[in-house]
Amino acid sequence: MSRQTGKIGAMGGFRRFLAGTIRASFFRFAAFVVLAVLGITQDKILAFIHGGQPEWDKVWQTHLAIQVAFIGAAFLVMAYAFYAYVSHLLNPPNEPDMTISDAINYLANDSMVQLRQSVPEIAKFGPAKGQTVRQGGVPHVHARDILSEKIITGELSVWGRRELTKGMAFKTFESYRRPIDKGLWNHATLEWHSVFYNAKDVSQTHMQEGHTDYCYAELVVNREQLERLWPPLPIWKRFWRTEPRSDYWGRPLDKNYRLVTPPSEFEAPYPYDSGPPPTLSGTDTTEWFAPSDAIDKFVDKDLTNGRDTAIKWLIEAPETKRLAEKQLREFEASAGPDTPDTPEIAATRRRLQVSQMQLRIGDDDLRFYWREIRRDLQERLAKGELIAKGFKSPHVADASEIIIPAAEWRFLQVNPKDATATGAGVEYVGIAIAKVP
Repeated sequence: MSRQTGKIGAMGGFRRFLAGTIRASFFRFAAFVVLAVLGITQDKILAFIHGGQPEWDKVWQTHLAIQVAFIGAAFLVMAYAFYAYVSHLLNPPNEPDMTISDAINYLANDSMVQLRQSVPEIAKFGPAKGQTVRQGGVPHVHARDILSEKIITGELSVWGRRELTKGMAFKTFESYRRPIDKGLWNHATLEWHSVFYNAKDVSQTHMQEGHTDYCYAELVVNREQLERLWPPLPIWKRFWRTEPRSDYWGRPLDKNYRLVTPPSEFEAPYPYDSGPPPTLSGTDTTEWFAPSDAIDKFVDKDLTNGRDTAIKWLIEAPETKRLAEKQLREFEASAGPDTPDTPEIAATRRRLQVSQMQLRIGDDDLRFYWREIRRDLQERLAKGELIAKGFKSPHVADASEIIIPAAEWRFLQVNPKDATATGAGVEYVGIAIAKVP
């Protein structure tokens, strides 16, 4: 027997001995409390054994309700303390019993870990412009990040269903779970959106650029291990909550992290939607637009005007800068570098400075406005103000065009240039957008 094996066996024996000692002490202490509350002293016990008359009636009639309540409370407290101590410290966690989405919801709702919270702000664009809003899902994103850290270091074990064939666009997964090797996380991360819901056949891992490896679906962790790393809130805080439990999308959850409102009455992300998306009939008369045209027609005009201004600066500023630099070079070549500027040259220098500023600001503004434009468009799609249609990818010949469910826009990202939408392992091609009739 190796030294390591002997060490593990000795530790297991010590744990069993400690558990037995705690269990025996618990029952002895419980018996002592019950006898003390009932007023049964050692003298009364001896008198009863030797034929004396115990004062049972008097004992039970004196503050009976208070005694029963105290005994019940003492038993509950001691039983919970005993269970928590033994289960959390003595039983080694080794079974996958909690989905990754439930683990994130536990951290965000029922653990003692301090997570980032969103700050109220005034919306500057979109349908909620001028109203006080809060960004949703901030604690859940932070919970996903700290889960990732412990998974990468190996402190939190994770299991999943591995894809059958590595690197396929259309992924199929094994029907059983297997432990995920720690080395996978050197070039893989938790997927951005699909870890926030119970994805069945959607990859919940994402490969980094330039790497190829097996993806995994339906990730599961061990609850005991999770609660050791991040202990739960005190039991009284979990029973008397000031705010209801909620998931990444703000939907109310019960204590088991299931939706309080059935999916049939509350829009939910893929794959909670009941039934396939509706297909389009041959008599559809809706006016559809390509994503780039839909942006100009439906998105907040402040955003599209800001984008157009940034584009104009980026087109005009390089030419203005080139002409100004040419004029300055000619002036310095003819008059010398130490010659004072004429009013015309001073104006040229100002034009050069303005063009440089326009290039810098225009680049930053264009990135900002495109990001806000995409967000505004996706918010309108998610709220049902706009609808979109497209083909599921990979496309199959003669496949029907379908209406993309509004709930899926909570994780889909639209690409106006290619007329595609992707996210959480789902992809649509050839999308078009219309106003809801």
